[in-house]
Amino acid sequence: MSTKSHRAFSILELLIVVSIISIVFFLVDVNFNKVKTETKSITKIKTLADERDQKLICYDECSKCGIFELNESIMLNEVKFSDFDENLTSYYIDYEGDILEYEYPSIEIEEQDFDVCFNFRYFKNNSSQKIIVKYFNNYYLFHSFFKDYEIFNTLEDAKNAYISEDRFPQDEDQFYGK
Repeated sequence: MSTKSHRAFSILELLIVVSIISIVFFLVDVNFNKVKTETKSITKIKTLADERDQKLICYDECSKCGIFELNESIMLNEVKFSDFDENLTSYYIDYEGDILEYEYPSIEIEEQDFDVCFNFRYFKNNSSQKIIVKYFNNYYLFHSFFKDYEIFNTLEDAKNAYISEDRFPQDEDQFYGK
């Protein structure tokens, strides 16, 4: 008879992972704002910074990341993450409620093609794309509007939270928040 040893995450390990994700999110937000500020100082006739959508793209096995305009392949700013690697997988829920893994097209940077491992869109109205990210053994749900990310142990739990947010109100009480 063999005994299997199951080891759970310690509080310290969970705090480290949450800290890393918080730092990554903070750095992305700071770099988006930095790019906007730089553009405002350069553009005197029209302020383009508030009128463009941006995306964070990680490529070359997630060893490099950069901020790009949404419809351009010109890097606006390079972003450095210390503990970001190929253990990152991102998902979305299709219209039928199925969980699908994002498959990103390659990107050309300085006449060289790179495989993209992560692409996160950030819009001028301070919203972002809704995405589930698997990083090591946890699933992070990044909401579109006004909510912090949530951490789940299973993809199914993250999916249920993703879908429940998209449902229309079923009755008057839900609609009016009673």
